[in-house]
Order: sequence, then structure tokens, then C-alpha cells
Amino acid sequence: MKRAQAQEESKAAAELEAGDDVDTIVTEWEVQRPDFDARSLAIFSRLLRLDRHIDHIRREVFSHYGIERWQFEMLTELRRRPDEHKLTAGQLMDKTLVSSGTITNRIDRLEEQGLVRRIADPNDKRVVIVQATDRGIALADNAMISLLDKQRELLKPYSEEEIAAVTSFLRSMLSNLDASAREPVRRL
Repeated sequence: MKRAQAQEESKAAAELEAGDDVDTIVTEWEVQRPDFDARSLAIFSRLLRLDRHIDHIRREVFSHYGIERWQFEMLTELRRRPDEHKLTAGQLMDKTLVSSGTITNRIDRLEEQGLVRRIADPNDKRVVIVQATDRGIALADNAMISLLDKQRELLKPYSEEEIAAVTSFLRSMLSNLDASAREPVRRL
């Protein structure tokens, strides 16, 4: 068993040294168009490919619970609220980065599934408060446990120092992009 694991680790190390598809893409651009500075592709193409892998993994986890990514995002946003797991529809819209029409549709769908309930704001009848139900909280917790387990498994090959370095770099990059944008990128 240890020998097989050592062989796998040796193979992975050799693949890292040999490069990947992105290295090939960058090199091809450098050959075809030496006037292009294609070095940024080394980061952004990998981020895009990682996003595809991460999206696939998340869809796999969420499908086990019969939910989609947007449902997970809304339920976990409510789940993290210390005040009875509720937010106004407007706050939920801002936190999940969707339009008002989209948030209304999503709240309707979650309510139909018994995962959230609407509550009238006693101070302002125009405001809708959205609260996760016990069922919604349990679903958010279970899906989060599975997602965290999967993510932890994916990070096993890396040292704490590597994880901290990547975390720091991505935080800095995201902070700079957020600061340069007029408003955060909205998801649907």
C-alpha cells in the first residue's frame, strides 16, 4: 500500500515538473504571437479551470441533498445569521448578489419547499423578512458538512504553509478586483 502511494506521489511530482495544459497554452501563444505578454494566462486560465472543477464538485455534493448552488447559498446565508436565521429580502438579495426579481423568485421556490418562511416586518409592512425553517437549517448544515469534508480531502496534499500562501494571494487579488470594480460582480 505504501509503495503504491509513493508511486502515485512520484507520478504527481513528475506531472508538476512537466507542466500542464495551461503551460502549453502560454507557450503556444508566446510562439504564435511573441508580441503578446501571455503570462497572465498562467494565473487566470488556471483559476478558470479550477472554477470548473470546484463547480462540478459542489454540484455533486448539492445534488446529493436535492438542491442547487443558489439554494445552498441562500440557506447558508440565513443559517449564519445569529438573530433567528433571518434577513430581509433586500439584505438577502445584496448578500447573494442577485437582482430583486431573482430574489423574489428564489424565495418563492424555497418557501414552496418548506425551507424558508416569509414574515411581515412589524415596523414596516413593505419589508419582507425571510427566515430559514428548521428543515432549511438542517439541510444547510448537512450540505455544509459534506462540502467541508470534500474540500478538506482536496487540500490534504498541501501543507499549511501552501494553503496559507494561496489564501493570502487570493484574498489580495479579490480585494484589488473588488476595489477596482464599481460594484461587485453579480451572479444570477
